[in-house]
Amino acid sequence: MHKEAQLEEEMKARDAKPQEWKSAYNKYMTQKAVQDWRAGEKETYIVQPKEKTPWQKALDWIDNHQAEIALAIGIAVGVGAVLLTGGLALPALAVIAGAVALAGGTVAVGTVALNVHYDRQWNENLVRNIAIAGIAAGAVTGVGLLYNAVAMKGMAFCAANPATCGFAAPALKIVDAAEGLWLNAKLAYQTWQGDGAAAAETALDLHSEYTDGGMPGNSVIKELRDQFAELSQNAVYLIKNYGRNVIPLLLRHGDEALDIIRTYGNDGIALLQNYGGDAVDLIRHHGGDAVQILQTYGRDAIPILKAHGNDAIRVIALYKDEGVDFLRRAGTLGIDPTDVLDNPPLPNQTLEGWTLGIENPENPVNHPLVKLNLTEAELNNILTQSIKNPDSKVVVLGYGRDIIKPYYSLGDEINGSYLSLSPDEWAPFENAKANFWMDVNAPFIETAIENRKIFLFNVNKNTIIDPLNAGRFSLPELKLIELPSNDYVRVEFGQYDLFVPQELQESYLEYLSPSLLGE
Repeated sequence: MHKEAQLEEEMKARDAKPQEWKSAYNKYMTQKAVQDWRAGEKETYIVQPKEKTPWQKALDWIDNHQAEIALAIGIAVGVGAVLLTGGLALPALAVIAGAVALAGGTVAVGTVALNVHYDRQWNENLVRNIAIAGIAAGAVTGVGLLYNAVAMKGMAFCAANPATCGFAAPALKIVDAAEGLWLNAKLAYQTWQGDGAAAAETALDLHSEYTDGGMPGNSVIKELRDQFAELSQNAVYLIKNYGRNVIPLLLRHGDEALDIIRTYGNDGIALLQNYGGDAVDLIRHHGGDAVQILQTYGRDAIPILKAHGNDAIRVIALYKDEGVDFLRRAGTLGIDPTDVLDNPPLPNQTLEGWTLGIENPENPVNHPLVKLNLTEAELNNILTQSIKNPDSKVVVLGYGRDIIKPYYSLGDEINGSYLSLSPDEWAPFENAKANFWMDVNAPFIETAIENRKIFLFNVNKNTIIDPLNAGRFSLPELKLIELPSNDYVRVEFGQYDLFVPQELQESYLEYLSPSLLGE
């Protein structure tokens, strides 16, 4: 029995080992399955790279083609320089230098911006790109200007010497034959390369070359030929009489330039040279009136005529220099200047008095303007020197006499801005108070309005508009500020009056001196 029991125990032990191995194996497979599941779960939540936006892709493309883009910008600037200066008498070196500077500057800004965007050194590729753009712009501009100069001289010579140019026919035929050979070779190469679009364009040029009757230079001077085709025998006459300086004007403005020069002669040439397309447009619509006004008032008249047309011509005809200044300021002051044609000023009332609604002839704005021996620069200097505390947000106006605290004393007390002229500065205006208003006082007020400053009068409005005080400058100052287009609000402030920009009604007290607030 003992042996049998021992044998039975051994058999049980043997049966147990496989079961323990199986349990361990099952435990391992379970853990592995869990690990595999967790790994799969992590893969599921891995953030995939976000697809780039079209803008980002565009930036990447630009960044990868910096040299090509710099070259394209240089070429474009060069072409633009040649086209824009075609009718202007500018030094060639100045035009080339300007084109190089513009192209280089444009590319420099773009290169630095790309480097900042991609977190690179700010000057990476900078010198290379500037050099590419600058060289391209300079080369294209130089070649274009040379081409224009040669073409114009050739046209001028042939216009004056048509018989001489006729002897050039044999040489031109050789050029024509050479050009035909070049186009044939170019077409064959493009066809071999499979460049269908370019081959089609060359085929058209070749067809034009074969049907031109032996005229050379089709593909080389096609653009110039098209321009010259419009010039008649009248153009030849103009070139003979006014010289070759008219050629770029004729090429740029065509028949309209021809008509202007034929009608107005040297005056027309000067206007075309000085004002270009603006002169063409204005003379087309207004004829001799535009010529006269442009000659008298120059470039300042261009926006006036464009904005108001025939009404401007009528106003200028009636009011001369005063009319020009009235038209120039009318838009800024929110006034329709054509109203003055239907409702003209009263006798002894100027356009400025009409604008501000001041009828009393005693007021300075209704005095006649006087011719002063002061240049515009000198007037601007007087204005600049006479403004005290120019950076102050508060402008002090009002009376300088017959009052307890003159405006200049109040201005010093609150550190406000005000006008104060020395005796030498005031001397030219002693007998020209209308000029003082137009050249100094009104510009001072208008600039303050533009900068949305607060106005403080040392006297109230009722006193200012009293007819007994009609001769003072405070009345036009008040009327100018109160024009509806300026959007100011009156605030009674004890013995003073404030005029506050509409947008500062809730915060204007922040800008006032503590002494005004009684602190």
